[in-house]
Amino acid sequence: MINKKVFAQGGLGNQLFQYSFFLHMCQKYGKENCTFDMGRVVYDGQHKGINLEQLIGNNFAGLCCSKNDQLSFLINDKLQSRLIRWTLRFFNIRTLPNSFYDYDAKTSYSQIDFRKEKFIGYFQFVESAIFSKALIEDLILKQ
Repeated sequence: MINKKVFAQGGLGNQLFQYSFFLHMCQKYGKENCTFDMGRVVYDGQHKGINLEQLIGNNFAGLCCSKNDQLSFLINDKLQSRLIRWTLRFFNIRTLPNSFYDYDAKTSYSQIDFRKEKFIGYFQFVESAIFSKALIEDLILKQ
């Protein structure tokens, strides 16, 4: 069974790009095999708590909201997790075997390792945004 999870983080703009990537993953692997986790945004109260769920509602397939202690070690917000992520980024290590991929704004769509199960980062894949433009507009207009 394929189980792909995209973790939201950052402000609303970043979340929209992450959600676009999630929709693209759903097309590739099926909605039933993909999850969009808003946990980091909600428990961190990132950007004053403004989040995608408030914009499009919470009734879309694949949405979940993990608590900090339910998140994978390298994704949660515990001090040791943040230190390890900082160290990995310092040495430009973006992935670990059988773990996650940490994308940033410099990452291009062609660099995505789709074999990974967990995706997190501040990325802006134009390809995913173009693919999901109509779907996101639809969700916003329904609110």
